Amino acid sequence: MRKRNLLLLVSLFSLSSIAGVGCDNSTNTPTTDDYDDMFEEATPTVEEETISLEGYKEENYVFDENSSNENGSVCYEIFVRSFYDYDGDGIGDFLGVKEKLPYLKDLGVKTLWLMPIHQSPSYHGYDVVDYYGVNPEYGTMEDFEALVNQAAEYNIDIMIDIVFNHSSTQSPWFQKSYKDFTSKNTSETSMADWYCWSETSKGGYRMYNGNSKAYYECRFDASMPDFNTENPKVREEFVNILKHWI
Repeated sequence: MRKRNLLLLVSLFSLSSIAGVGCDNSTNTPTTDDYDDMFEEATPTVEEETISLEGYKEENYVFDENSSNENGSVCYEIFVRSFYDYDGDGIGDFLGVKEKLPYLKDLGVKTLWLMPIHQSPSYHGYDVVDYYGVNPEYGTMEDFEALVNQAAEYNIDIMIDIVFNHSSTQSPWFQKSYKDFTSKNTSETSMADWYCWSETSKGGYRMYNGNSKAYYECRFDASMPDFNTENPKVREEFVNILKHWI
């Protein structure tokens, strides 16, 4: 039996956060144009739209059974919620992905990249509440493990997206951080500096819970407070999360 593999993908948003400073103390306020540019779709050039496929031969599309994740192969990204609904509740799930593994194998897929699968109040899952569990709408942890095990039978690895730039405002960590910050708790167990707080308003920060003395950094969305990645305890927790999934 082939050894199963579970790959971990730290979200693209995370890389910029971990590589740079944790809390941005600048006073520059992003403009509406800044946010528009962030999400603006690139317009393909005429040249890009008219690239000729002439000269391609049929063998270019024949999957090489000897290919592996080491020498180049197909990685297929799946948004579990919209892929395949196994239990008929209108939401895609782990068992739905598992059901379609033969189809994915026929496509030549060697790695399945799953968009965020953790518990989240949003449909997209990028504002995580619990990093150690799975979204119950997608199934149970046992369902996920069954998917990983069955995928290994088809020589398919599973890669999961882990979002380390920010969490959900509903995360217990953020809720405790808010309480510790507002109560000025500086004890060993304080989580006040797990996120980036300010008692005054500034660019990239939002007021929380109507408290004019508590603003939190949220560069992407108000529902996604940014972690303070300069905090060693936060980094240690990230490592623990990765070890858990590995």
